[in-house]
Amino acid sequence: MTTAAARGDGRLRRIDRWLSPGARLEEATDERVCAVCFYAFPGGTGGTPRACTECGARLDPASAGTLVAPGPSATARWFMHAPGIWHQLAVLGACALLFIGDMAPGGWFTILVTGALALLGLGAFGAARFIIATMLAIRCGRLRAVDSQPGWWVPPAMVIALLLLLVLGVPRWAGFHIQRPRLEAARAAWASLPPDQRSSGVPGTVMLWTPSGLRDAQSAYGLRYSGPGFALTAPSTGFLFDMGMYAYLPEIGADEARAAGLRALGGGWYEGTFDAID
Repeated sequence: MTTAAARGDGRLRRIDRWLSPGARLEEATDERVCAVCFYAFPGGTGGTPRACTECGARLDPASAGTLVAPGPSATARWFMHAPGIWHQLAVLGACALLFIGDMAPGGWFTILVTGALALLGLGAFGAARFIIATMLAIRCGRLRAVDSQPGWWVPPAMVIALLLLLVLGVPRWAGFHIQRPRLEAARAAWASLPPDQRSSGVPGTVMLWTPSGLRDAQSAYGLRYSGPGFALTAPSTGFLFDMGMYAYLPEIGADEARAAGLRALGGGWYEGTFDAID
């Protein structure tokens, strides 16, 4: 392993230990309790054979099964550890899919569905682990040590942050700024046409970015707006006929835009879906 790889692996281990610390969950090295009633055995692993003072069972450190460690079992400890870095990265990946899927008007449907299903599955797994861990922690008297682990709370924090970004329209804003150089080139080409030819849309082919590469954006017709401007499809977006579009409408009013289901992006640009056209 190279030095850089070793450093990277060390960082991942440190992050994993921060997410899922377990020092207080590990069993003691020498303390032992009765396997029947869980009463403390004097001397631990170094104690002498004797009867349990609580239930009378014969206890011997050398006899397997008569004494157990006072801490949770190995299986219980596994459940009480919060999910580590790989679960967090999977949740982050699902959130990233939803962010990318919402970057275009109408959304990239396949990516949105994939991200949503992945997030639901990971959320169900994390919730089940958390419920089991909490029940075991209450039984073992380790509730604070279990529920305070950051690994339980990082995934919900990521989901809350994602929802906030979606509500604020950050993915759409980011997607528009990725597309803007090509959209502005289309606007300049349209503006160079004689006024009587502008109703035919943008001359030439306009290629817009999609997760699968540059795709052809077609001119969209039938906007419920009589002023100058044009609209382009957002390739591969929407579900069935609910295709997304970018529209350059420099003279449209705010009330008219809202009535048509269009959202202002700045510089005369708007976004919407084909349910805004007839």
